[in-house]
Amino acid sequence: MRSSSGVLRTRLSEGYKTGPIATCLAVALVYAVFFLWAGVAAEVVSAKEIEALTAKARDLYAAGKYRAAVPVCRDLLSKTELIAGPDHPLVSRALNNLALVLQETRSYPEAVGLFERALAIDEKHIGPDHLGIVRSLTNLALALQEQGLIDRSVILFERALRITENALGREHPAVAVAIASLAGAKTDQKKYIEALSLIHN
Repeated sequence: MRSSSGVLRTRLSEGYKTGPIATCLAVALVYAVFFLWAGVAAEVVSAKEIEALTAKARDLYAAGKYRAAVPVCRDLLSKTELIAGPDHPLVSRALNNLALVLQETRSYPEAVGLFERALAIDEKHIGPDHLGIVRSLTNLALALQEQGLIDRSVILFERALRITENALGREHPAVAVAIASLAGAKTDQKKYIEALSLIHN
């Protein structure tokens, strides 16, 4: 039988491969509980408190109550930083979660700042060309695109496509998604021929 920490690490590894906020929040809970069981900040933040915040944020997001979810996600981020430190990969997930909620409330400048911080953490821990940074790259690119900062978003979409293609191969479905995102940004730039070329290559 595997140890509790082994089970938690396995669940974390499985969750890392997915992107929806509900899964990210669930992973955050698992990782937070792991740290608490390890004795880190156990006297400051309880596992039940993290669990309650995670469930509340997930439910509010699923219900489309984004403004109500913002303070909950802020609290969850704060407690995650307290448990894991300011630049831990788990904090990147919490930053992405809060930024996604803020994006739904059209708080784009703050969301961009959070996505940028999340990306910097990912790059520090797993490198600038690792497949694991694509989620943060794409989130940041989309937030910039929403603000009309198309040139910056294109650079990030191109990078996300290159990383995804190198890691998974040209025929992988994730590459098609990355191509579509880049083509959309190219269309926003009014570079229609380049957009069509991407789609039909």
